[in-house]
Amino acid sequence: MFEIINQYSAVIVIPGLLVAMFALLPIRSWRKRIPLYSGVAIAGIAAMLILQPGDSTVVSESEARSVIASGSPIFVEFFSNT
Repeated sequence: MFEIINQYSAVIVIPGLLVAMFALLPIRSWRKRIPLYSGVAIAGIAAMLILQPGDSTVVSESEARSVIASGSPIFVEFFSNT
């Protein structure tokens, strides 16, 4: 159950924020409301697409250990992709 929440957190949170915005930010003028809501929806979708983790360049644990022990500075990012 927690794996589903972890993997799909953006899909759960972004629509929730949109619903909250519609409920808490009533704007009477449609000329202001449509561009604002459209902009927030586009920003949410863009954030969801941009913040996706990339593919790993290391395929095995032994390769990861050798890269870490190589002596040069590296950036290690851990994420669940299962």
